[in-house]
Amino acid sequence: MVQRLAEHLHLSLPEGAPDISTQDVVAEGRTDITLIWPDGRGSGLAYRLVLELKVDAPPDRAQVEKYLRDGADVVAVARFARPANIAVTGGGRFLGVVPWRRIRDLWWDGAPLPLRQLHHLLDATRVAMPNITLPGLTGLVSSWNAWGIFREWSLRAAETVAADFAQAGHPWVSRQAKKGRIGFDESNERYVARLWPPPMRGDWLYLFMGIFVGREGDPVLVEGIPDLFFALHVDPKKVMGQRLQKDANLQGAVDNWKKRAGNVHREYWPGEWEVLRARASALELVQSTDQSDAFLAWMRARAKEWIDDGILSLVAQADADTRKAAGEVADVDE
Repeated sequence: MVQRLAEHLHLSLPEGAPDISTQDVVAEGRTDITLIWPDGRGSGLAYRLVLELKVDAPPDRAQVEKYLRDGADVVAVARFARPANIAVTGGGRFLGVVPWRRIRDLWWDGAPLPLRQLHHLLDATRVAMPNITLPGLTGLVSSWNAWGIFREWSLRAAETVAADFAQAGHPWVSRQAKKGRIGFDESNERYVARLWPPPMRGDWLYLFMGIFVGREGDPVLVEGIPDLFFALHVDPKKVMGQRLQKDANLQGAVDNWKKRAGNVHREYWPGEWEVLRARASALELVQSTDQSDAFLAWMRARAKEWIDDGILSLVAQADADTRKAAGEVADVDE
């Protein structure tokens, strides 16, 4: 599989299967993955190729050069490529940055299980940046103004919902301090403002409100149209997430909430990051004479449901009971 991958990436490597090791100690650190051909340079001289793996941005110059100084060639693998002229006199060669997408695109009939598992891992972690399609390009033009409008509407809704929560006795905020950055999230197919009970917790307890454009296995309600989105978000593996999965009182309140009438999808996903979600197709905004007010009214209605059904009070109690264990963070960035 290594040779097939090398051909796919246009890398010239020694023939034969290499020895593979991880976390090899070098003078200034540890490698992620090292491929070793014992006679790769001929006359018994080994050839070493270090793979430096990054979830997002490529490694910086210093990270690469420490392996080059140890005599190895280096290939970086990251979410995106970045031009770099990196060289160490008398050391190995930097062979460039390979995007995860290039590796995800490697396929052949009867591909071995390790490659299929790697593809599944890349899909699950979403480190492989999707390719741009023609509909995506044309959509950028047609939707350019819409993104700014939805951002403005979402921030306005968050400010109003925060006031509604405060009136109900539950203070939530959209920034850490008076002059801090306003919380907004554009990851994981969300485009949403966010609130949280201060100070910010270490398990990313947020309330999101805005739009959702769908994910693999989690589509929007009307194909091609984003959903209006109102969701409670928290790390399911930490104490608050565990509490919300097992709270019988919350389960009862959620059961009543899900029985409410109206064209709203109300979802409870214990064990997921977005543990509580309310969605409706944004298509209904197009039919409204005052779209801004309709968007705000939808978000406030979802907030009122959580207040009236006792969900917000139960979340607040869980917050108070688990805050010490969760810890706090000083910034809004995840």
